[in-house]
Amino acid sequence: QRLPRLVGRARAMEMIFESIRLKAPEAAGIGLINAALPAEGFHEAALERARRLAQAAPLALRLAKEALLAGLERAPGKGYEVEAENFGRAAMTEDAMTGIMSFVSKQPPDFKGK
Repeated sequence: QRLPRLVGRARAMEMIFESIRLKAPEAAGIGLINAALPAEGFHEAALERARRLAQAAPLALRLAKEALLAGLERAPGKGYEVEAENFGRAAMTEDAMTGIMSFVSKQPPDFKGK
């Protein structure tokens, strides 16, 4: 069910019916994976991605993920409702104020997930 949403109906049918195997760069090129990385340097790249995620506001990430999945799994109108509701919820958090104050003071934020 998800493959056609990721790569399009025609490409998904081709891949399934013809048992097409993709190399990592091609999979990245069609949006099936986020990135194709060589084995050398892979660990460092994974750690860098983890660092970026760890610096983000955890509650905002959770709400964004919830809205994104709702948009994929439900009717579009329902997905928009979840997105709008979660935007409002995120704006009222301590982390939102932390982000604003961090921006104003040009200091790195210390998000608490609240």
